[in-house]
Amino acid sequence: MKNPSLTRRLIAGAAGVAIGTVGALAFTIPAQAVVDEPVEPSVEFENTCDGTLVTLHSGTDQDVYEWVIGHDGGEGGTREDVPAGQSATVLAPWQWDELAVTYTGSPEGWTQTWSWTAPADCEERPELPEEIGSWGFDCQQVEVVLTNTFPADEFGDVVTFTVETSAGETSQADIAVGDTATLHVASAENLEIWILGNDLPITDRIEITSEEWAATGCTADGDEAGGEGGEDELPLTGASTALIAAGAVALLALGAVLFVVARRRRVNFTA
Repeated sequence: MKNPSLTRRLIAGAAGVAIGTVGALAFTIPAQAVVDEPVEPSVEFENTCDGTLVTLHSGTDQDVYEWVIGHDGGEGGTREDVPAGQSATVLAPWQWDELAVTYTGSPEGWTQTWSWTAPADCEERPELPEEIGSWGFDCQQVEVVLTNTFPADEFGDVVTFTVETSAGETSQADIAVGDTATLHVASAENLEIWILGNDLPITDRIEITSEEWAATGCTADGDEAGGEGGEDELPLTGASTALIAAGAVALLALGAVLFVVARRRRVNFTA
């Protein structure tokens, strides 16, 4: 009976040594890290009757990719922020027939271009009006005056106009055919503004450049240069005017008293 018991003990001891050795090796040999392959950013285009579907695939070398979808030589377009490793699809309207897509921080010359062509089964699209209004700005706000000149048979009796800025502010108005409305947004240096009607861009991008901002006399705080602004620059005349008026009344009263006294005095002539 002793031999089997001894054998079992020897086997158990050998197994323990083996397990311990494997465990020690597992702790002493460094684990090989699994490294994901870097993902390069890319763009896909697809023509539809409404415009170009632009699918943006962000890479992994930035936390967030700021994509820029430009048209008309970069003078107009839109922006889209897409986190690393994710994708987003943006519809570039059919009016944007020539596209140029890039992202902030891209290598020099990294631009994807595309020309929109209508698929064969698309209906003919109406042309957008060339002139819809005017705009101007001061140090505090931007004023955009819009007139609905859209043909009612194509766009309806009322068009929803939206003014959108690069600061994230929007102003909106429903304008009937032939009517005019004025929209306001906050003004700022290097502000970009887009005007949309029924969700379609109808003008090129508006931008308040640094040169235009400085020419208007605006500072970084939105005040006019050359003064501290507001009512502080107005002359404080109220208190001094009251003192002058009180003094004039006192002098008039004194003059009246002297006149009465002079009239009552007798003048004696001596020979």
